[in-house]
Amino acid sequence: MNELHSNTHLNRNQTLILVEGKHEKGVLLTMLLRAFPEIPIRLENVHIYSTDIYDLYHAIEKEYGVEWYDEDDRIDVNLPLLISRREGLSPPLDNRVFTNVLLMFDFEHHDNNYSDDKVKRLQHHFSNATEDGILYINYPMIEAYQHMERIPDPDYLARMISISYGKGSDYKNLVKRNSAICGLLGYYEKSYKRIKERASQLPDSEAYSIREALMRLSDQKTLYSDIETILCESKVSKNERRTLTHTLYQEALELGYLAEGVNFWQKVRYTFSYIINQNIEKAWKIQQGMEYDTKKDRKTKFYELDWNAVLEKQLEEAGRAEGGMMWVLCTSIVFLGEYKFYWSEEMQKT
Repeated sequence: MNELHSNTHLNRNQTLILVEGKHEKGVLLTMLLRAFPEIPIRLENVHIYSTDIYDLYHAIEKEYGVEWYDEDDRIDVNLPLLISRREGLSPPLDNRVFTNVLLMFDFEHHDNNYSDDKVKRLQHHFSNATEDGILYINYPMIEAYQHMERIPDPDYLARMISISYGKGSDYKNLVKRNSAICGLLGYYEKSYKRIKERASQLPDSEAYSIREALMRLSDQKTLYSDIETILCESKVSKNERRTLTHTLYQEALELGYLAEGVNFWQKVRYTFSYIINQNIEKAWKIQQGMEYDTKKDRKTKFYELDWNAVLEKQLEEAGRAEGGMMWVLCTSIVFLGEYKFYWSEEMQKT
């Protein structure tokens, strides 16, 4: 996979991302692109497929035939065209525009259409972002990136989960109960909703502006007065101002990042860096049979990652006759390792 950044013509050398659901685009990628403005990806190039990886498999099979994965007669899969047909885009997406294509889907071992062969074929075929695309599979699903019980979480590298977690809601609820970061990552949207609740007549644009100003605050000592100032300069009525100031103050204070002297986006950037680094380390360990080599630096491990090998190890564990398990792993966020900025000293302090 190449360095994704390009300084060539604006309409070319773009990155197309195909995601499974709304969370990936509306929460994860939205937050990543805000926390890491160095990433040259446009949110409008993120497309929601709205169903799982096995539906994608059958869509490819329908378009290119049942032998589309044949290694001896490789067929190029035009994902921009498939997306265009699914979404009814006119004109259709032009695959010549996209230098890189990323696919982000969940493992979905419980799905009625699941089979080892299907997921192996998809992972093997989509192995290069500059060709048909690279597939990032999340085990068991995208919410794995939130499955940190504390930061740092020394248990994450060995964390596994039973394949008996069938419905996605089961795993999501488990993560919500145990995650140390759900509150932080959900705060951006929560704060906007809170502003609209407490100041119902406020225009959307004004509510967005208040939220953005709130996210830039970093001094816990002056937090209350800073919020008051922001609201005084806005169109929030005097009657609503006091209650909203108190609410925003308490909710920001409870997250704890202000005690560290950083603003919201700085805290999110640090948190994501830690999560990404942990998933790089864990993927490499799974690939190596849980062997751990402290002599290799993280960047070396990243470039040694083979998602086919990771999948094989996951299938081996999941296929055990008694108590099939899988390692909790979010591969979708490790694509940041393809950018030179990510390997700076700042990013690797975590």
